[in-house]
Amino acid sequence: MLDCSDGQFYNSDGYALGAAGLIVDQDMFCRLGFTANGGVNLASAHIGGQLICRNGQFSNPDGYALVANRLRVEGNMVCGEGFMATGEVHLHSAHISGQLDCTGGHFSNPDGYALIGDGLRVDGGMFCGEGFTTTGEVRLSGAHIGSVLACTGGQFSNTGGPALVVERLVVEGDMHCDEGFLASGEVDLLGAHIGGQFICRGGQFSNPGGLAISADGLTVDSDMVCDEGFLASGEVSLSGAHIGGVLSCRGGHFCNSDGSALNLKRATVSGLLRMESAKLQGILDLTASKTSSYHDDQRSWPDTLRLDGFVYDSIEGASAKERLQWLRRNESGYSPQLYDQLAAVYRRAGQDDDARRVLIAKQRRRFAQRNLLWRIGGYMLDGLVGYGYRTWLAAFWLVGFLILGTWMFGSVYRGELTPAKKPDVQPPLQPFYYTLDLLLPVVSLHVRDAWIAHDAAQVWSVIFIIVGWILATAVVLSLTGLLKRD
Repeated sequence: MLDCSDGQFYNSDGYALGAAGLIVDQDMFCRLGFTANGGVNLASAHIGGQLICRNGQFSNPDGYALVANRLRVEGNMVCGEGFMATGEVHLHSAHISGQLDCTGGHFSNPDGYALIGDGLRVDGGMFCGEGFTTTGEVRLSGAHIGSVLACTGGQFSNTGGPALVVERLVVEGDMHCDEGFLASGEVDLLGAHIGGQFICRGGQFSNPGGLAISADGLTVDSDMVCDEGFLASGEVSLSGAHIGGVLSCRGGHFCNSDGSALNLKRATVSGLLRMESAKLQGILDLTASKTSSYHDDQRSWPDTLRLDGFVYDSIEGASAKERLQWLRRNESGYSPQLYDQLAAVYRRAGQDDDARRVLIAKQRRRFAQRNLLWRIGGYMLDGLVGYGYRTWLAAFWLVGFLILGTWMFGSVYRGELTPAKKPDVQPPLQPFYYTLDLLLPVVSLHVRDAWIAHDAAQVWSVIFIIVGWILATAVVLSLTGLLKRD
């Protein structure tokens, strides 16, 4: 055992305590009144038990406060409860067989790294919880935590730079950046892998105008929670991330007015993607993302969405009519895939009426982008057969024109119809069959051949023939599916 408690070490020009390669069979204590004015060097040291630095003071403002690269600790390492480091703390490639507990510790190096531990390995959990504060960057790139990484209540601050960089971090258990967590500066989780849950409920991430959370390529095997009390000032980027469970953003606040508030481009969420009551000031980017089920409500819709290529197996939170307004917020405008995807989901759910509503809206937007003649044709097809999704409308038009023609040719213009031949006995005019013969463009009932229309009756006869051809053409196009093609 090596006990340096109450020890005071001073060296203004170098290491106050130089112990590189030190071997201690049992515990080492640098606690209570331990004070080092100058660096402490434990590089490649081997501690057979615990390394306890609780309430220790390590001060070297212009250099290394604690150098522990390749340090090996067989038990726990404790740098909490009054621990104070002014200057860089290095834990490159260190190996802690137990836990690394920094709860209540203070790490300060405003112009550089407050704590750097690239390649750090902790077989147990790492705790940077209540009372933990840093001024300067914390970097743990490529670190491996064998259990939980708990930053609940921890405060990370780095003016003008990243607050927490854990690229390629591996956490075997859960990671907590929840209640009381505060990061002033970017939190970088590029390519990190969290084996359990990633809990950010109540956490605050602040980097206005930049990336609040940069987690492209992040893998979370279970759930990721950014819901009630979560606040991000700056973009939250999860591009290409894979969430094995639920991604819950219910009630979370994402603020980045000049760009993407939440970027889920090419992300995969195996469980539910929940956005109910989320507040987004900025763009929600769901480009080419995938989820089993998407849940939201109108309160969670920002003014601008990026939905191209977004794929989901089910969707909840808004009616089909409201969902069409959701599609209209797509930044790039009309895209057939958006409507086909939504309609397919409704159809699988047995909501055929909603599916037809979406597909009709798709055709309306499709024709609205064409020239004037196309738009006029689109209006006609919409009214006649609902772009092929409401073919039964043609029957109503047919019945309507039959009634109109029967009345017109039976009373108003009856006198303007004369027999084609002059038999001894005048044949009776049958206005219903006469009108029906005009409206049927292929089948002939030979009624109109027996009567000659004059003046206004002749004009109306031509109009009814044209209407018949239009109705027949619309029905044929509907039945062959030509109207439904892009």
